[in-house]
Amino acid sequence: MRKNAVVIVLAMSICLFWLQPVLAKTTLKLQCIYPLNGIAGQTSNYLAEKVKEYTNGEVEVKVYAPGQLSGAKELLTAVERGMIDIGIASLLYYSGTVQEAFGTYLPYTWKNSVEALEFWESGYLEFWRETSAKYDFYYLAPVAAGRFGIMTKTPIKSLEDMKGQKLRAAGMLGAVAQKLGATPVNLAPAEQYIALQRGTIDGLIFPIYATKAYRLHEVVSYVTSPPPYSPGFVDLFVGKRTWEKLSKENQMALKQAGKEAMYFSFIFCESQDYNIAAFNNKHGVETIELSKEEQKKFHEATNGLYEEHAKRSENCAKQVKLIQDFLKSKK
Repeated sequence: MRKNAVVIVLAMSICLFWLQPVLAKTTLKLQCIYPLNGIAGQTSNYLAEKVKEYTNGEVEVKVYAPGQLSGAKELLTAVERGMIDIGIASLLYYSGTVQEAFGTYLPYTWKNSVEALEFWESGYLEFWRETSAKYDFYYLAPVAAGRFGIMTKTPIKSLEDMKGQKLRAAGMLGAVAQKLGATPVNLAPAEQYIALQRGTIDGLIFPIYATKAYRLHEVVSYVTSPPPYSPGFVDLFVGKRTWEKLSKENQMALKQAGKEAMYFSFIFCESQDYNIAAFNNKHGVETIELSKEEQKKFHEATNGLYEEHAKRSENCAKQVKLIQDFLKSKK
């Protein structure tokens, strides 16, 4: 009897030894609010691959499609409460809580992805990581979302043409639309197509690649260029509860994976932006190039947004200074 007990204990010990790596594995739930075939969705999958690689399989990321775990409006709260571990969304949707989110969407800044990436690496990523410390999430990385254009049913060839337009534009995008003479409407990305189809809105300020990814080529006819954002960004963030449960080694692995996901998104969005012009042309979506005179009018109409944002808080003023100093270095 005693011999049998010893055998059983040894067998259990061996089983526990072999099962230890499995038991130690952590699975993180990532909710992306954008289509998984788009830039943010593909970046989500890329991040999952890199996290698994850099943690030697100790941490795995499971990617969920829009709406599977949370709606767009509830995502930040779900991440902060630990119901979801990682989110990909624009923090602009939650600017009522995260005031600094307005600042990333100040218009007419960098002219291309190379400049934008240079800006993020010049200290802006660290600014966001320091900023997120006062909220219940950790800022992992930006995800380039491609050029944001003004997409409409009727042609916009001048600032005058913006008057009376009802544009889907949230947060700072809404402020931009208003400065340009349009009426902003706040809608979740998934609601845009139907709103355009029904005439609830006349257009939107959104990544131009969405004419393909969201099939918006079926409900808009024009894209006005140059865009106010070249490119714009969405955000990759981890719940503070989740972040603090990870070992230091796995936190470093996630930071490295996040940075590489950022690079991946920039490359991805460049290829998307390059190909989207041909797609739009093929499907009857016309690109309108504003004259230099009209470009100047668009820029001047939005000038006050920088000063207004800087007044929100000391940290927002610091954010604006980072952007303005970078822009001065590019002149």
